[in-house]
Amino acid sequence: MSALRGKADGIKRPSERPFIAISRHSVLPACDDDDLPAFKQDFPFKAANRHSSLHGDSMVEMQSGCIEGEEEVKRGILVALTAAMVALASPLAKAGLDEAIKVYDAGEFGPALAEFRALAAGGDARAMSYVGWMLANGWGTAPSVEDGVRWMKRAVELGDPKAYFDYGGWLFYGRFVQRDPKRGIDFVRKAAEGGHLKAQAIFGVLYITSFMTSTQAPVTAKEALRWTKVAAERGQPDALNSMGFMYANGFLLKKNLPQAITWYRKAAAAKNLTALIELGAMYLKGEGVKADTVEAYSWFLMASRISLQFAKKRADKIAKGMTEAQLKEARQRADLWSAAHP
Repeated sequence: MSALRGKADGIKRPSERPFIAISRHSVLPACDDDDLPAFKQDFPFKAANRHSSLHGDSMVEMQSGCIEGEEEVKRGILVALTAAMVALASPLAKAGLDEAIKVYDAGEFGPALAEFRALAAGGDARAMSYVGWMLANGWGTAPSVEDGVRWMKRAVELGDPKAYFDYGGWLFYGRFVQRDPKRGIDFVRKAAEGGHLKAQAIFGVLYITSFMTSTQAPVTAKEALRWTKVAAERGQPDALNSMGFMYANGFLLKKNLPQAITWYRKAAAAKNLTALIELGAMYLKGEGVKADTVEAYSWFLMASRISLQFAKKRADKIAKGMTEAQLKEARQRADLWSAAHP
């Protein structure tokens, strides 16, 4: 793989990478590290379910909220004041950041990095977090872990929620910095409290996955439920799926299959792959709904169109027992649903 990336070469960017969705009926494929955002990226726990097996140096450390030394204190104050002045005095800074993020999301990493660097030099904390992420991973430039960590920590010092989330992920898995899961989760909490949507959603994913894999949960049940609800209300796909899982299994919430269907439908509309699979499985087995092979096949078919291999295998298996008329109807349902949820 080339050390330089100008455009996306099959790489999923942090803005579009799902966490690890929890499913009772699927096992998600493994991914390469380069393909992943912050939480090794986004906490690569294997999906847990009722119907299949579970599949599953030392860099500079962040001082725990403190900047030691008089000169360091002065520098920290200066950086913070600069960032505040830029944010208050220049509406164009926000416009510039939004444009840079659009370029980044389009996969034009070289031009995006140049824009982020310019904004970071002016004190923009969010831009600093992008610069740190891109330098450490070598996106749009040759990798430079030391510089990447330095920029990320500056963004953390300025209190940027995205930086909290990304740096927390690095600490949690020991990527680019010395591993410290406890401090990593502490930073993710700060990100959630700062409104970072993925940070809020990941609490439920972490807790459910830990339970299903019989491992120690790094978060509490109370905060898992709290942040999952907050993120679900904001429409985050993984949180919507987690709500469906909780209702379907009576986990942290009273079991309610109709409610599970409702939340899975919301997650499916947000293109959550495991929600599509869950709906297919529930219609196939008649869980919370009347068993309907045609409807089940249509959900698996929609999932397979998003290139999830497991869904395609299930769809093909179901199709073997269906008539041509049923297959046609299922495809029509899938087409109608896909058209309504582009």
